[in-house]
Amino acid sequence: DLHEKILAHGCNAAYVIKATSKQTIERVPINMNLQRSQVSPQEVSMTFLPGETREVDVNVFAPTKGPLDLYILMDFSNSMKDDLDNLKKMGNKLEISSDYTIGFGKFVDKVIEPQTDMRPDKTCECACFILTFDSPFSFKNVIPLIKDVDSFTAELQKERISGNLDAPEGGFDAILQAAVCKEIGWREGSTHLLVFSTESAFHYEADGANVLAGILQRNDEACHLDENGIMRDAFVVKCLQL
Repeated sequence: DLHEKILAHGCNAAYVIKATSKQTIERVPINMNLQRSQVSPQEVSMTFLPGETREVDVNVFAPTKGPLDLYILMDFSNSMKDDLDNLKKMGNKLEISSDYTIGFGKFVDKVIEPQTDMRPDKTCECACFILTFDSPFSFKNVIPLIKDVDSFTAELQKERISGNLDAPEGGFDAILQAAVCKEIGWREGSTHLLVFSTESAFHYEADGANVLAGILQRNDEACHLDENGIMRDAFVVKCLQL
């Protein structure tokens, strides 16, 4: 309670412990000679008493020119087919920075029921080569961050849509992989820009579909890409003998 109210109740002032609020700020001044995004202070720690407020001034520097890493992360469920076609056409039209890299990743959903249709003709790698879609996956780092827009556009033309069952997608899993995996190629000191493209909601921890699939543990926030840049949730899909 408040100090004066405690004393009013007859408590001895010598035995009253009075709490105090604290504030710690770690601040390195912004250096505008460095052409990169900066913010100051870098770290703030506060404790509050009931009813107390505090104000902190935050300075942000965003250079008009500077290194930029642009990673496009796209939903590859079947409903996004027309969006993929549009992206393939705009590769050479991108006007970014004088010092930039560009990359591309795609996601669908966890490769397990009820999120994904697990019938062999829908999940088999070798069957999908005959059809017009790719086998399902959680996330794939298709094009790590590169400077060559022509190579980016050429690689993008090879991409085919995939699919899953339910309406929500595995976007959160993909965003985390794009953020933590060194294979993406984020540069130190550059502005990191992730463009997330989807038209659906997303699965979240312990939602209905995850519970039905027996996925109860929370994400470990670690990178889980294999040697091909694919996250498959440790579920191995075997080919049909065609």
